[in-house]
Amino acid sequence: SAIHLATYRTLNKFVSTYESSSTAHFKHGRTETIRSLTQEMKDFVLTFEDSSATTAQKLDAFRKAATRHGAVAKASKLGQGQDRHLQGLFWSARQCSENIHEYEIPSMFDETYFN
Repeated sequence: SAIHLATYRTLNKFVSTYESSSTAHFKHGRTETIRSLTQEMKDFVLTFEDSSATTAQKLDAFRKAATRHGAVAKASKLGQGQDRHLQGLFWSARQCSENIHEYEIPSMFDETYFN
């Protein structure tokens, strides 16, 4: 949350943040991505930056953001993340487009996330 708050104060915008999570307890497990910029995290930053917000409101927003981050991190560690899966699908589609005549990469991979 401190990273998101500092980034928001510096750039006056939210940016996607990469955090690594180990999946080493799975056979051949490596890492998965934790996407920590959740709606709860955005709410925390905006509440913390709101000069009219009370200390109790700020603390409540922080607790909600921390709880959500913990849930996302746990899911990622348990292999329930989606980043590596989608990345693998993207690279497979890209390889197909280079080797199979008239194969088109699915439009879902047109997003800037994949480029």
